[in-house]
Amino acid sequence: MMAHEAGIQQLKAYRDSQLIIRQIMGVYEVQKEELKVYHQEACEMIALFEKVDLEHFIRSHNNRADGLAKLASLVVIPFGGMVLI
Repeated sequence: MMAHEAGIQQLKAYRDSQLIIRQIMGVYEVQKEELKVYHQEACEMIALFEKVDLEHFIRSHNNRADGLAKLASLVVIPFGGMVLI
């Protein structure tokens, strides 16, 4: 992960899904089997950092993020693949 490799120890991440934030924080359980692998990978990445803050934002209040999310939904990435932006 680029941030970890750069020596960053504290990270603040923004997400438009309150459900995903609460799943990552352990408040809610991931129900769908096919999403559990992504949840586990996210938790492993978070564990690399000294401190990670997850914050919710409303996507409709952020047009740039909305556009990027729509663009990302059109891209097919093989499992385990990586996309650098």
